[in-house]
Amino acid sequence: MWTAYRAAGTMVLFFNLQDVAAKAGKDTCHTDLDIAMPVVDTHSVLQAKTSPKQVSATEVQHYPCKCKNTKESNGNCKEPAGKAKNCHKHTNRKDCEKRKNKLLQRPCKWDPPTPEPTPKPTPDPTPEPTPEPTVYHYNGLYTENLGHKCWNGDDSWPFTLGLWHNDCKTYCDAFAWCKGYTDHLMENKNGDLVVVTCELVVDQNMYVEAGNSWPIGCSGTDFKLKDPSMHGLEVDVKKNCGVCHNCNKGTDTCDKCKGTVFGTGSLKKDASDNKYNCYSKGW
Repeated sequence: MWTAYRAAGTMVLFFNLQDVAAKAGKDTCHTDLDIAMPVVDTHSVLQAKTSPKQVSATEVQHYPCKCKNTKESNGNCKEPAGKAKNCHKHTNRKDCEKRKNKLLQRPCKWDPPTPEPTPKPTPDPTPEPTPEPTVYHYNGLYTENLGHKCWNGDDSWPFTLGLWHNDCKTYCDAFAWCKGYTDHLMENKNGDLVVVTCELVVDQNMYVEAGNSWPIGCSGTDFKLKDPSMHGLEVDVKKNCGVCHNCNKGTDTCDKCKGTVFGTGSLKKDASDNKYNCYSKGW
């Protein structure tokens, strides 16, 4: 609200501060405080937060072309003088180092940031080589027992595997469950005794632990036996588990030897004299 009066021929105008404050949305009860309160320039505050000093300190870390002898805290180069921004604008070494000030001095230097080293890829761990399975092979001596068969230690019927040739030693050397072998001899035309067949004497527990299944069928049943020393080849063998006159084919109900224990082994005298020879393996 305006107030006017004339004094000494001069018109003097006054205005009501409360009316002005009210129009501005101020609290008219505290007009004196509003007047005393300093006005903050928002633009100045924002500018202060990113002052040239701070911006330069930040930017200088990203420019490969910089002032030679200053931290560029005030945006200028010193010794020789120049504007830091004039250095910053160069993006290659040649232009940076050729930059001159008014005195034809070169205030800039090429100082690109050191690239972070490329991390070496972590090599895959070298797999441990798969060890070759240990192949059993017997290198010991056999005891020759002429006129005897190899037998179980408790005199029970042994489990044996027959071969249709005279080389049981080779196969007994290859199997840990083989406790020896018995050669069956016959006279040839000249009256000499020669080996015609032979039988491997088996420790049943070791035979099963080696991964073999019990052969089904009567004594005399043929089946295949894998030979580990011959890389998966199979050997034709004949099951011998005691004589049974009422054996049903395809069953093992008549096996006299099933479940018997070889133990320490023993010798069985053959009535036919010298027709069988036992070669014991370490017993």
